[in-house]
Amino acid sequence: MKDFLVDLLPADTRAKVHERGRGRRTLLLVALLALSLVGVAIHSWDQARRARAVRDAMAGAGATGGGLEQSLRTLMAERTTLTESLTTYRSLALPLELSDLVATVSGLLPKQASLVDMQMRLVTREPVAKAAAPTTPGATAPPAPPRRTLEVRFRGLAAGNAEIGSFERALAGTPPFDKVAQAENRSVETPDGRLQEFVITAEVNLDRPFKRQASAPVAMGGDR
Repeated sequence: MKDFLVDLLPADTRAKVHERGRGRRTLLLVALLALSLVGVAIHSWDQARRARAVRDAMAGAGATGGGLEQSLRTLMAERTTLTESLTTYRSLALPLELSDLVATVSGLLPKQASLVDMQMRLVTREPVAKAAAPTTPGATAPPAPPRRTLEVRFRGLAAGNAEIGSFERALAGTPPFDKVAQAENRSVETPDGRLQEFVITAEVNLDRPFKRQASAPVAMGGDR
């Protein structure tokens, strides 16, 4: 026996939910863009500070004329600084644009559903396999980069369970989202009437390539 869900919401209520959803999505997009700009600015400042430190160290070594040993120490310090800079860059830089990710999610939302908030958390895990041994005698193998995953949590309101299920299936079938699951679903009373509040979680593997789809510039693509 099949259950049929009938939309009993008035047309003006549906219009209000849809209008509020668009406004919230716009505010969320602006906030994420601002956060990205702040991260890039912090990273640029840190890189400039490290470059000045290396330059001052090399200038000091040239002025004092510490010989071959001092030059080797300077080169080792420069190598350490470069390794730390690459590690910092990898922890800050993401292989995808967060604005594209938000736009992709916005395009998947049903008309009678809206997002209240969208939380993202970067998780790093130790690599499964060890890095390959160096081919140069006496050289040390660089550490394998950690595996990175972006955990995403969507919280929103929908007119009913049909819209929630449609959104969940759309996320599960759209790259780059993996492990899509519905965490919460409950009925709540709002100024626009009784609606379904939902929480859906998903993961994005950041160690695979991403590209914009040619048919939809704001949609994300990635290898499963």
